[in-house]
Amino acid sequence: MVTTKGRGATWEAQLTLAGQEYLAEVDGPSPPIPRQTNVSVTEQLVRDVDAAGGSLRVPRRNWSQPGGIDYGHRALLAERFRKVPAGKRLVDAPDQADETLDLLPIAVPMRVGRYHRCAREFRDLTARHEVSKAQLQRAVLLVHAIAVEAERRGWSAKLPEAGADGSGRVAWSGSRDGHFVVDAQGHSFVLRVREKGVRTRGPWEDEVHRYRNVPRDSHFYR
Repeated sequence: MVTTKGRGATWEAQLTLAGQEYLAEVDGPSPPIPRQTNVSVTEQLVRDVDAAGGSLRVPRRNWSQPGGIDYGHRALLAERFRKVPAGKRLVDAPDQADETLDLLPIAVPMRVGRYHRCAREFRDLTARHEVSKAQLQRAVLLVHAIAVEAERRGWSAKLPEAGADGSGRVAWSGSRDGHFVVDAQGHSFVLRVREKGVRTRGPWEDEVHRYRNVPRDSHFYR
């Protein structure tokens, strides 16, 4: 369409023959339809869900076949880069035969005689806690309530099975593994219990222990 030459004050551009013909076509009786602006794949996913009325069925990625679209990853990116409208979320819902999923509240008890196994294990794994000691009881009650409700609906709740790092130690991550997992109709949902501003208890307490037990006159060399 255009050729350019020069730089700075000597820079100039000239229309090519194709550019002149295009401008003549734009000003003619049948101008071309303007191309739509580029939209990212995450924005397009949000638009498609909105256009479908809030629920969109897409094919699940087949990892054995190259070139498939990973809609789950696109949904995560849309959440991360705030492409989703405020107050909304993109979730991978279990298959329901075109049923409308109602959001039902779950009652959290103030006292429990016997905690669900998932809640007890969560309570005892102090190294994974991302809540303060003051809020731990409340967090355990939340895990208990969700686990009990999951089983009432025919689902299951369990703690994540963290893998091992190169040294053979358990490599758990709150952002990756969460604190417990709900399995619902073949879908696994990782849930994380986190208090804003609180660091993971395990690494934090290890760091404090090392600091308090290193002699003040110690010297380290590389």
